[in-house]
Amino acid sequence: MRTTGGAFVAFGIRVASFLFFLNCQVLASPAPTGHFHVPDATQVVGGPTYLEFEVVNNGAQPLFIRIANPLSPCAGYVFRIESEDRADGTCDGRSGYSCLSSTIKLAPGGKTSQRVLLNYYYVLPHPGRYRVHAERSVTWWTTDEDWGREQQQQKVFEEDVELELKPAGPSELRAAFEPYMKALASTDEQTHSDALQALILLAPQFLEGMFIKMLDSDEWGSALVGLRHLNSPRAREALAKIAEFGVQAKPDADDLEKAERPTEQGIALKYLGEMGDLAYFPLLLKTTQDAPLESQTRIYGTLAVAQLGGQDALPFLVSESRASTKGQRIQGAVAIGFTVSRDAVPVLIDLLQSPEEDVRQVAENGLEMLTHRAATATGDISGTDPVSLYSTWHNWWESSNAGAQIYGARDCGEKLLIN
Repeated sequence: MRTTGGAFVAFGIRVASFLFFLNCQVLASPAPTGHFHVPDATQVVGGPTYLEFEVVNNGAQPLFIRIANPLSPCAGYVFRIESEDRADGTCDGRSGYSCLSSTIKLAPGGKTSQRVLLNYYYVLPHPGRYRVHAERSVTWWTTDEDWGREQQQQKVFEEDVELELKPAGPSELRAAFEPYMKALASTDEQTHSDALQALILLAPQFLEGMFIKMLDSDEWGSALVGLRHLNSPRAREALAKIAEFGVQAKPDADDLEKAERPTEQGIALKYLGEMGDLAYFPLLLKTTQDAPLESQTRIYGTLAVAQLGGQDALPFLVSESRASTKGQRIQGAVAIGFTVSRDAVPVLIDLLQSPEEDVRQVAENGLEMLTHRAATATGDISGTDPVSLYSTWHNWWESSNAGAQIYGARDCGEKLLIN
C-alpha cells in the first residue's frame, strides 16, 4: 500500500497533538500543598526553636521536589517577625549567595516535612508569643528527573503562625539541649548533623568545654563555629591560639591535608574579627602582616583587622590598597569598607581614581555600604568615566560629610542616589 505525503503530514499532526495533550496533562497535575506548624514540644528561650513545614502530593503521579538544608537559601524559606532582630545577617531574609540542593521523589498521596531552626533567622531573646510570617518557595516537576526540569513549576506557600517561648533557667536550658546532645551519638548522619547544627549555632555556655575538645577531632570546623557563637573569654582565647600558631600536622595522621587543616588559622582570624574584643586587635594585625601574600590567612585576616580595628586598621589597609600586587590592592580596598569609619570614606573616594576598574568598583561598593549612597542606579560603574565618578563622590562628601551617617555591613536601609 502506497502512503502519500499528505498521510505523513496527517500522521505527524496526530502525533504532535497527542504529545501536546500529554504535556498539558503533566502541566495540569495538581500542585502540592504546603503547611507550616509549630511542633507540639515545649520550646524555651535560648533553646532550639523550630517550625515545621510539610509538603503533600495530592496528585495521581509522582512529584520530583527540590530540597536543601533548611538553613540554606536554596531551601526557599523566608521568615519575618516584626520588631525582632534578625540573626541571619540579612535585611529581608533573602540571601544572595549560591548553594547546593538535591531532589526527592514524592509518590501520589505522599508527604515530606522539614524542621527549620528559627533561631538561625531571628534572635528570639524573650519569653512570650511571637507571630511569624513564614514563606517557603517549593519547586517541583512531574516527569523523569533527567529531563523533567524543563517543566518545573513553583509556588510560594505563605502562612502566619504563632509560637510561644517559655522562660528557662539553667536546668530548663540543659533539658532543652539534652536530646541534641544524645543525638550526637547517632549513627544516622542526618540525625547527627541536625543535632550538631543546633548546638553550634545556639552555643549555650555549658558546651564551652565540649567545643574546645572538638578542636582536636574531625569536627573541628563545627567547633570553631560553636566557639564563635559562644563568644566567651575562653572561646576567644582558644581561637586566638589557633590564629597565632595555626594547627600543626599530627605525625600519625594518614590524611596529610586533613591533619594540617590549612584553613583553620584564617577562619579563627575571621571569627575573632567578628567577636568584638579589641584586646585581640594587635594579634590580628601582626598575624595578617606576617601571613604570605594571597594566602587564605592573609585574606581572612585583612577583613578581620578591618572589622575589629575600625579606624585603627586604616593605616594597614591603605598600605594594602597601594601594594604592588593586585590581589593585595583589592583585598585592602574591600576591607576599608568594613571599618565603619568616617575616615574611610575619603580614602575610598581617592581609590575611585585608580586606573584599574575593578579597584574602582570595589571602592564604589565600599562607599555604598558605608554611606547608603550610590553614584549609579545599579551600583555597576562599568563604562563610567573615572573623572566624573570621582567628582560626583568628592563633591557630595565635601558638602555632606558633617551630617552623613556611617553604616556597618549589616545595617539595613535604602540606598539613595547621589544628586
